[in-house]
Amino acid sequence: MWQILAKCNICVMICDNSQGMNFLVGVLLLHMKEEEAFNVFCKLMTRYRMRDYFAKKSPALAVFLHQLRIVMDYLAPSLMSHFDGLDIDLGLFATQWILTLFSYQLPPALCFRVWDVFFIDGVSFILRMSAAVLMTFKSRLQIMGMEEVLEFFKNLSREMMAKSPSEWIEIAEGIELKGQKLAVEEEKFISRLYAEAAE
Repeated sequence: MWQILAKCNICVMICDNSQGMNFLVGVLLLHMKEEEAFNVFCKLMTRYRMRDYFAKKSPALAVFLHQLRIVMDYLAPSLMSHFDGLDIDLGLFATQWILTLFSYQLPPALCFRVWDVFFIDGVSFILRMSAAVLMTFKSRLQIMGMEEVLEFFKNLSREMMAKSPSEWIEIAEGIELKGQKLAVEEEKFISRLYAEAAE
């Protein structure tokens, strides 16, 4: 595993932060030999632009979390208001979701299905899956305190086993993303990030 990470670090010139990459490599090694895993991992970092989420100077991670907030403000404003009242930022748990492509949080069978769709749809499906998780457990999360919410997400894998992988994929694919609105908001958000960095 560490040989793959070291080689890929050199080949694709990432990496300010490698936290979470071991989970990505671990999933690949469950399905293929080391050389194949290395090649696919490099594709993840380049073609699917996952390296952007591990680079300190890239806004990719902040943009993903901002987009998730926009989606959830539209789908579940009451839940977001509850989180705001508890001073809970989506990044407390959703950062791991994108950096590991859910490989740290999901039961293996569901994780593999999520990856299957990710390789077709890209990061937009991780955004949908993130929203699907929050929407599915919305009613429970809205009556929890801060410690309960954080503990809930620590045990997310167990909670998600109540539904089959097919059911979860169906729920996620049913999440509507306002593509044009997200693109506009992404542009505004990135401009604001660079403006703040220049001050």
